[in-house]
Amino acid sequence: MRPCGRREMAVKSGNNSLLFIREDAALTAKDALMDFNNSDFLATLWLTGIAIHRMADMSKDPTPVVQQQTHTSPHSMKSILRSSVGTLVVGMLFASIGNVSAITTMADLLAGGTFTSCNLVFYGFSNFTQTGDLTVTTSDIGIAAVISGGDSGIRFQSAMWSLTGSNQNYDLAFDFKVTTVSTLPVIEGNTLTIIGSATGPGHAQLAETVQTLGLGSLAGEFVYVNQVGTGADFLSDHQTFAGYPPTAQTAVFVQKDLALTTTGSDPAASIFVSHFDQYFSVVPEPCSSVLFGLGMAGLLVRRRRA
Repeated sequence: MRPCGRREMAVKSGNNSLLFIREDAALTAKDALMDFNNSDFLATLWLTGIAIHRMADMSKDPTPVVQQQTHTSPHSMKSILRSSVGTLVVGMLFASIGNVSAITTMADLLAGGTFTSCNLVFYGFSNFTQTGDLTVTTSDIGIAAVISGGDSGIRFQSAMWSLTGSNQNYDLAFDFKVTTVSTLPVIEGNTLTIIGSATGPGHAQLAETVQTLGLGSLAGEFVYVNQVGTGADFLSDHQTFAGYPPTAQTAVFVQKDLALTTTGSDPAASIFVSHFDQYFSVVPEPCSSVLFGLGMAGLLVRRRRA
């Protein structure tokens, strides 16, 4: 995508004339969207709307001429109003799905930090324990936002979750809470996934329970890499929450337990887990809704060009 070049902005002066003020425009829509992760959220919404407005204008006339109008025509005012409404619509679309936190670490979350993915906020990380033949520092466990099929979630990843040799074991446990940013959407289920590899009698199991904040049971998932006894991989597990519908949740409590083992006497046995993901299904789906909204915005731009 090319930069938008130099551009004039129309502003209304005190004598009711329209002055066109030249800007240095090195901004593209992609730049504004990438800046969406920044903390200055409202500024990003504004920049995104301006960038889309610029793309529509540049497709008509890539080399606008500096000029001054001494009278405001109805056509000019209509164009300005369209641009303003378009900018506002794009801002509202992005505001509807919330922010997305930058990559952080487990150390940050255990220190009281929160993590945002789409319209879900992960918080209250506690009861972090490790036992066995491996110790992973909390700063070596990375946290990232993930989105799949309209479901948003959180990824836990580390290059240190690895065992090699006979009769090794490692267990990691922690818990946290997750809530939607408003009373809608509501959480109706969740999906747990794991990615890893095993050699010989190396095994990994990830288990979790999901409860209401009042500790009422909602769901429980198990995923495996080279399951003990079967040798099968079960890399994903989804459950709809107990009681849904009609019971709906806007916040839940999650407990996780990751276990790595190498059984037997084979010195070449190994197990490695690169990451595991936690997705939550919400109704309505905000991450899908924003794509629909952006599509509608594109149709409006196309209609304007026509």
